[in-house]
Amino acid sequence: MSTVIFQRMHNLRLLQIIDANDITRSFKNLLPKLRCIRWHYCPWTYLPSTFCPEDLVSCDMSGGKFKRLWKGPKPIRQINYLTCLNLRDCRGLKRLPESLGDMKALKNIDAGGTAIEKLPDSITKLKGLITLNLYKCKKLRKLPQDIGNMEGLESIGAGYTAIEQLPDSITKLKGLITLDLGGCKKLRKLPQDIGNMEGLEFIWAGYTAIEQLPDSFGGLVNLVKLRLSSCKKLRNLPNSICKLKLLKELYLRGCSNLEQLPEQLGNMQSLEYLSASYTAIEQVPDSIGLLGRLELLFFKGCKKLKFVPESIWNLTSVAHLTLHPGETDKISLST
Repeated sequence: MSTVIFQRMHNLRLLQIIDANDITRSFKNLLPKLRCIRWHYCPWTYLPSTFCPEDLVSCDMSGGKFKRLWKGPKPIRQINYLTCLNLRDCRGLKRLPESLGDMKALKNIDAGGTAIEKLPDSITKLKGLITLNLYKCKKLRKLPQDIGNMEGLESIGAGYTAIEQLPDSITKLKGLITLDLGGCKKLRKLPQDIGNMEGLEFIWAGYTAIEQLPDSFGGLVNLVKLRLSSCKKLRNLPNSICKLKLLKELYLRGCSNLEQLPEQLGNMQSLEYLSASYTAIEQVPDSIGLLGRLELLFFKGCKKLKFVPESIWNLTSVAHLTLHPGETDKISLST
């Protein structure tokens, strides 16, 4: 395909390219009003210097062969109005340019599934960025130290990366709603002041090496979902977790060293789903009977479970209760 076909398309605003091996020749003075380009599996290794649509708002090049976003410094007047940059699954992409921080209009960056090892420090200048997706960037070891400056962030997807520790400044992100760290096998702890992130509603931290949750966890007053499945080094939960009045779902399945649930579990009045299957808990706290909204309760595979309080019969909303099969005769059901 040649750029010649675009020479008369002066008003073209949306360009979607399907099954094109390449586009040859210069883009100079072409597509002056282009606002959106969607070209999955693009063969380019970087954006050509002649491709300068000044009004471009959305660039979706997922699955492309990019090794870098552009060659050399950022081209003059290029994509300064870009709000959405999708480079997901561009597996050859090893870094994002330092000049990325100059693209002040960016709202969404998706670099999931790329080979980037670190983010440019300049990215912290993007105070209007809302979504940052780094899911399955398996070589990414850390987030920028000043990520807390990105005050507009609402979602960070960093699951299945090589991140070992979160920068303390992340606790400044009071507007962050979603934090995905699931599958970060080298992550051993969360920041001590995570409770300051009062806007958080969803935390995914399953399949990590987290050993304990900070005492400040009770400050996450808007948390709705907490997933800690298969955190095999987690031994207990802080009592402050019982302050989470809005929490609806608590996933603890596969936390094989978790020995107990908090005594004041019943204070979590909004809880609807509790999965503690395949844990090492020996008894269920009596306060569980206060969870009037609980619908699903799982203790499957809890081979050490010996005591279930009679208050469990107060859970009239429960539609599904699972205990370890074949072990129910060993469990004491009493007050």
